[in-house]
Amino acid sequence: MGTDQTFVIVGAGLAGAKAAQALRDEGFAGRVILLGEESERPYERPPLSKGYLLGRQDRTDCAVTVVAPTLTPLHAALGPEMGGFFADLHRRHGVEFLLGSGVTGIQGDGRVSAVVTTDGRLAADAVVIGIGVHPNTDPAEQAGLTLDHGGDRGIVVDARLRTDDPDIYAAGDVASGPSSRYGRRIRVEHWANAIGGGRAAARAMLGQDVTYDDLPYFFSDQYDVGMEFAGWFAPGGYDRVITRGDVAGHAFHAFWLSANRIVAGMHVNLWDEGIGAVQELIRGRRPIDPVRLADGSIPLAAHIDGRPA
Repeated sequence: MGTDQTFVIVGAGLAGAKAAQALRDEGFAGRVILLGEESERPYERPPLSKGYLLGRQDRTDCAVTVVAPTLTPLHAALGPEMGGFFADLHRRHGVEFLLGSGVTGIQGDGRVSAVVTTDGRLAADAVVIGIGVHPNTDPAEQAGLTLDHGGDRGIVVDARLRTDDPDIYAAGDVASGPSSRYGRRIRVEHWANAIGGGRAAARAMLGQDVTYDDLPYFFSDQYDVGMEFAGWFAPGGYDRVITRGDVAGHAFHAFWLSANRIVAGMHVNLWDEGIGAVQELIRGRRPIDPVRLADGSIPLAAHIDGRPA
């Protein structure tokens, strides 16, 4: 591609920044324009919550109550079984939960004094609002691009992250792409997807042969618990959760199964084994014996491609 070409990247978040970087890494010498709503240049959002939970920031600034409409924390990502594990973890650190409840108002005169919920009124000195976001598809809709009008409402892309306009690509949180593994379109709101999707879209824009079908992945550090999760499931998209290891001791694996095939998996504090074996098991798509999978004496490698124990 010549230096007279111009790529315009709409969105200066992680996906957009990585797309711009990948264009340069791949040798594109033309003009790159990165459009963003914020007045600052692209930056990494500081992981303040993790530092707080790990004790690296002062946490002597308070009593904490979490109000949420779901039955457990992390309910959409992990389901009630492992969501319950993380609820218990936080309760042991003094966090109270008001679950299955909604917020109807915030009271105060110049500063907050209370939060009004569907179950009553909570005195409060500070409020952290974490209600999530909807993908901003308005520009795409105005441009006549096809949207996924299911539950995700993302911009429809093919395996190359190309929209139905051959000159427009979409990546990151806003893109709804086909997953051969799960047999449907999925839209992934994770850090790793923004990085991988931004890079893949840039290579596709340069005419390279790209198929983007990365396995969704995220991690979280909460108190003395570090976890990594890989895979995906829709609500009700699994029929059982299998654990192996020491759940009470915070060192275990969890696997979400559908018809004895692993659709998602997680490890907690098992850094020697890590997430790699979990990802291989998901990619293998083989039927798994749940009893053997739960047996910690059988190495995970024994379940990958039928390897012997």
